[in-house]
Amino acid sequence: MLKSEINPRMDYALREKSAPDAPLQRVRIIEHIRGNKWKAEWVDPNPGLIDYVESGASDLPMEGSQSLSSFLSSY
Repeated sequence: MLKSEINPRMDYALREKSAPDAPLQRVRIIEHIRGNKWKAEWVDPNPGLIDYVESGASDLPMEGSQSLSSFLSSY
């Protein structure tokens, strides 16, 4: 996703590796740090973990016009 499309305090699906078969992880964006770096808190699979992610790594909002289940069923 682009930096302008990311909103703090929302949950997003994230792939740590760029491979299409990499598992999706659920993260909550806490705040923008600089450039394309964001501070994020993991919701699933490592609840409570706080780390930094790049805006290009988040795939789609967990809540939005396209649900995660329909996104996953397309693959």
